[in-house]
Amino acid sequence: MIDGGVKVVLDACVLYPAPLRDFLLNLAEQQLIKPHWTDEINEEWVRNLLIKRKDLTREQLTTTVAYMNAAFPDANIVEYNAALPITISDKHDEHVVAAAIKARAHFILTLNLKDFPENEMKKLGIRAEHPDPFISTLIEIDSKSVITAFNNQVENLRYPKMRPEEVLQKLEKCNLSVTSNKLRKIL
Repeated sequence: MIDGGVKVVLDACVLYPAPLRDFLLNLAEQQLIKPHWTDEINEEWVRNLLIKRKDLTREQLTTTVAYMNAAFPDANIVEYNAALPITISDKHDEHVVAAAIKARAHFILTLNLKDFPENEMKKLGIRAEHPDPFISTLIEIDSKSVITAFNNQVENLRYPKMRPEEVLQKLEKCNLSVTSNKLRKIL
């Protein structure tokens, strides 16, 4: 068991796809990670999802964000300083790094590693990490808790209800192929 969870900032790109967001939040419920985000991060994934998914409403996604904030009351980082002591490639991601600094996070989980140059992030003691190797490492550290998180995700799905293999396939589509394969071997 990881004591209290590894502090991570969840970038908008890992909150955007529901299967990945749900899995990360279930990992947080198992105290494998201590998630953090900002209103700006949430607005980014909500805005982009509304563009892509015309069947969803802002009200539905605002409710999702409210549930996230209620479930993890210390997760939403406010009053962070966007002036960074490092240079990153995408100015639009400075708020993510600023939130990580404020949260004293160890990692930023993102699919856009190029936006967080390793040599610059190292100066802050923060690593940008793709969720697939990150979660794969969690499986090696505490497979029982990861399996519990996954099973909770499967059990909580209602519309539509899915079998474990269907959820694994959804996670693969979210760029979690190594994680999905490891889970298949131990479920």
